[in-house]
Amino acid sequence: MRKRIFALFLASLLAIVAFGFIGCSDETNDSSNGANNVGTESANEEGYNGPSTSDEVEPYSLEETLEIPEHIIIRGTRYSTSLTELDLSGWQLIRPLTDDELEPLRYMVNLTELLLHNNAISDISPLAGLTNLTMLGLENNQINDISPLAALTNLTNLYLNNNPFSDISPLAGLTNLTSVGLNDNQINDISSLAGLTSLTILGIQRNQISDISALAELTNLTVLFMGFNPIDDISVVFELTNLENLGLHYLSISDEEMVKLTAALPNTEILR
Repeated sequence: MRKRIFALFLASLLAIVAFGFIGCSDETNDSSNGANNVGTESANEEGYNGPSTSDEVEPYSLEETLEIPEHIIIRGTRYSTSLTELDLSGWQLIRPLTDDELEPLRYMVNLTELLLHNNAISDISPLAGLTNLTMLGLENNQINDISPLAALTNLTNLYLNNNPFSDISPLAGLTNLTSVGLNDNQINDISSLAGLTSLTILGIQRNQISDISALAELTNLTVLFMGFNPIDDISVVFELTNLENLGLHYLSISDEEMVKLTAALPNTEILR
């Protein structure tokens, strides 16, 4: 599984470089389902009374008990609420999903994997109750508040690259996370990551981060990309001896310090 996640990470990194970004992501997954997968049908069949993107849906509350319909409808396609995997990434669709079209997803409580990359989403509150999710992809959207993710404690893989949010404190309690993409955001404080000791893959490139002391306890990291940040002290990285790949692109590191880092991490491929 770790090899699979790392392979996806590197494939995504190369794709983002081509568009002027460098980051980690989990692109389309073999097990992810699009609009033509099992559990999806035409919405024109008779007898369907479930919610759709044209219905008026009340904002989700963690306190409410949802009455789960058998299906939802998004863009005229029916999706069974028994689905466990769903890919509604923008490249699968004629046009990106909007916030209103995301609302019916709150009924998809059986999902374990959900990909919503490359859409026009700014409000992810409909996802707040999807507590069975283990993988969630939200790259390349317009999200400025990730607080609805705070209750998704089963997440192991989370990809939030290229969104305008700055506050990552809602991630502090997601201690099952093993792979996280936080590249190309507006983050300046990563202290909330300090307790995520299960992390093996982390991308924090192209942010506004200067202090990386929160990484000190993340000794299980094998892949870390943190370039394109105003980081002034990388000494904490010397202790991350399980690192296999380390991205330090465009950081101000002296030749002397690089010699010391290479000696401290002899088994690490260091990229600059």
